Amino acid sequence: MNPGGGGNDLYNQIGPGFAAFVVVFLLALAIWLLVRSMNGHLRRVRYREAAEQQAQRERIERSESREQDGRRPQTGSGRQE
Repeated sequence: MNPGGGGNDLYNQIGPGFAAFVVVFLLALAIWLLVRSMNGHLRRVRYREAAEQQAQRERIERSESREQDGRRPQTGSGRQE
């Protein structure tokens, strides 16, 4: 069905053109860059979280080992008086 009428071939010749291709390409490029940036940020967040969990586990293990040795856990500056 041709909205321009039966004999209008101009309807079949008009397309989105080069400008539409450029717009779609730039949008795809922007999305790709955003996804890449997001992956980098998420990787940093996961690394920081894993490092904090590891540090917490080490603190717990140190305090448990001190309790088993019968010593009080150190507080403050780390000096024993």
